[in-house]
Amino acid sequence: MLSHVAVPSLEEHIKCADQLLQAVLNAWALNATTGHAAEFTAEFRVVVERAFAYQAAKRIADGQRSARALIEQAGRKEGADYSQFDALVQKAIADEESARISFARECKDYSGKEGCAILDSRDWSSYLADGPVASVTFMEGV
Repeated sequence: MLSHVAVPSLEEHIKCADQLLQAVLNAWALNATTGHAAEFTAEFRVVVERAFAYQAAKRIADGQRSARALIEQAGRKEGADYSQFDALVQKAIADEESARISFARECKDYSGKEGCAILDSRDWSSYLADGPVASVTFMEGV
């Protein structure tokens, strides 16, 4: 049975979004690979969809930051216009932050509805063993 715990604040969810991302993806993978995919709930599907969106935005932003670091390391060429590139990097970072907040908000809402805190790492193994799961078709068409 799931233990009912106080749901951490949105700010705490945002602060721990990377840890939360890994926990949600682990729960999804464990349930999907152990034959529980048919039991996935619509609410859990939304959390996982937001997790994948945040993961994708994070990868894009990390790639843009890496490209910017390489340009800075090589040195910007005199007279070259980097404004469009800089704008792309800033957009990727803003998109990542937006996806991070959306994911954290969905996790907080899900935790409140389910009466358990996804962010509560002290009891995560119990959540994985007893927690709700998403539906088998949630990634169709993606």
